[in-house]
Amino acid sequence: MEKFRNAPPGVQTTAERLLGMKQVDASNGTPYNYGSVTNPITVVTVESALDAHRVELAAYNSAKVELATLLTKLKKAEKIITTMGVQVLSGAKGFFTPDGEEVQALGGTRTSDRKSPKKKPVIDLAEFKKAS
Repeated sequence: MEKFRNAPPGVQTTAERLLGMKQVDASNGTPYNYGSVTNPITVVTVESALDAHRVELAAYNSAKVELATLLTKLKKAEKIITTMGVQVLSGAKGFFTPDGEEVQALGGTRTSDRKSPKKKPVIDLAEFKKAS
């Protein structure tokens, strides 16, 4: 099974900074905007972004588990089908003849269509030394 995805370092660092933001806001008695007017970054916005990330990360890891399960089932089915294909050809060779047209029709190679192995020529070492 594949590993779960964890929060990247940047997200973990931001979660740690959130604790600091809470301490600063609590010690001064007022919530600060650590961003800008157009892009406010407060304790609330950071918490909501981290919560949304946790939900998405959990959904991703859950989907990853489901995909791993589906992939295992798919590979098992492919193995069964591949074995069936091999057994069909073996059965055809036993039922008909290994040189039959039926074997060829099923994607096999007829015995008579196979190439016979060619012998490698023997090199005489004496002639090889003279040529060098």
